[in-house]
Amino acid sequence: MNIRNSLLIVAATSLIAACGGAPVTPSINSITLSAAQVALRENTSSLLTASLGGTGAFDPAITWKLEAGAVGTLSGTTGNTVSYTAPNSSFGRVVRITASSVQDSSIKKTIFISVNPVKDSIAGGDFHSLALKFDGTMLSWGFDGNGELGDDATIADKPTPVAVSGATGIVAIAVGFAHSLALKSDGTMLSWGYGIFG
Repeated sequence: MNIRNSLLIVAATSLIAACGGAPVTPSINSITLSAAQVALRENTSSLLTASLGGTGAFDPAITWKLEAGAVGTLSGTTGNTVSYTAPNSSFGRVVRITASSVQDSSIKKTIFISVNPVKDSIAGGDFHSLALKFDGTMLSWGFDGNGELGDDATIADKPTPVAVSGATGIVAIAVGFAHSLALKSDGTMLSWGYGIFG
């Protein structure tokens, strides 16, 4: 036996010893699922990403499925990343999309995406109002003594609409007595105005 064959035998023996002398049985125990945006306007898209966790050399492939009653389209049915596109007319729909393991279909997770939760809309409070524009920005007007207009100022009265500062990607709005709320397309919430009660 030459020295090259001896090295291969030693390397193979060391590898078996490192594994405890027995092969590791593949096992998938989790799936992680995320969306770039959880609320969409008509004809817009969100990137969906999934990954599997487990032990051994398992198959990492993912299968994607629009659940019953879902509207819109997926860019594909397999892969770790797909894109979901909202259809042209789907006002106020919630879409369920499931990602599952190709190897073990019992390992799955579902994500919910709001499709066009609001169109252009207006929300009125006791002394101020907000308007959500189709481009995801907002206008506000009325009493601003507590900063409820969101324009970086607190002037008592603004009868002409002003832009809400730094608000983009807004998909839904609400107004309270002296505060304002906005839901962003990534699922985060903005709030401003009178906050003594939290």
